Order: sequence, then structure tokens, then C-alpha cells
Amino acid sequence: MTSTYKRDYQTVDPKVEGSSPFGKYTEEYKSHKLPPKDDINNTRWNTYQKDYGKWRRNNPNAPSYKNYFVEPFYQLMRQSVLAHKMESENELGADIVAHLHISPKANKKFSDTFTSPVFSKRGNTTLEAWKCVARKGKFISVHSESLLTTIERVAGKGHKNWSKWLLKRYGWWRQ
Repeated sequence: MTSTYKRDYQTVDPKVEGSSPFGKYTEEYKSHKLPPKDDINNTRWNTYQKDYGKWRRNNPNAPSYKNYFVEPFYQLMRQSVLAHKMESENELGADIVAHLHISPKANKKFSDTFTSPVFSKRGNTTLEAWKCVARKGKFISVHSESLLTTIERVAGKGHKNWSKWLLKRYGWWRQ
């Protein structure tokens, strides 16, 4: 399951921040392999190439473009590039946009699989490796179990119905 949306909020200073969250349930990546460059789908290659170049200028630790064309790194790249583009274009008035990744703690098939060899040198898990690639403060990863508890704690009275709905629908997430 993947969901993408942006939620704006005003910070203490006059900046508007937003996030481009990415929710991840269990998927299997072990059999995925990075294809040779001449075997990469041209549509996939061309879709993000220009925006990737702009994102990479701000991410000196990012590997070359060809290393992203296997899941889950392709998904992570797309989401980070999207967040960067939203921020660059001041979409919906947002001055700052971060990529928020949400996945269950037990999703080892996601977190412990390195389908693109260059990333295995950057961390012990997929998310540790991605934190090395993403611009500081622009990638946030939380476990879904922690997210629900945090939302419940900070939602406040004005969002009580939303909090109840989340608990009813995703109560299994709770730690």
C-alpha cells in the first residue's frame, strides 16, 4: 500500500512546512535485481531524470541515477524527488517539504533487503542507507506503530474524531 499526500502546517517562524508521506506495508524485494542500464524501462528512466538531477545537486552523497531502478530504492528516490520538487515550486505555499516514510517495524523484507549494491555500503538497513543519501532533515522515517501512538498523544481535542477514526482503522499498529 502506498499513499502520498501533503499536509501543511505553520511553524513558529513564518515558514510553511509540509510532508510527502509514504506508507509501506510488507512487500518482498529479495528477488528484485538492479537491471543493466540498457535494460531499464525508458519511460521510468525519462520520467524522473530531470528532477533527479535537480535533487542530486542538493544531495552530494546520492549515487548516480542508474542505481535507483530497482525497488525499494526506486520508490524512495521518487518520493524524495517529489518532496524536493514540491518545495522548489513552493507547492500550496510550502516553504519546506520533507519525505516522511512510514512502515511497520517488523517489515524486514523491506528494511533488510539491498537490491542495489551501492546502497549496502551506506547503512545496515534500507532506511539507514537512504538517510545517508537524502539531504539532512529532508527524510524522516517512523514505524507505523509509533506514528499512531504519537498522533493519539498530540492530536488534541480539535482532532479527537480523526484520532478515534485512526485508532479504529489502524489500532493494530499500536505498540
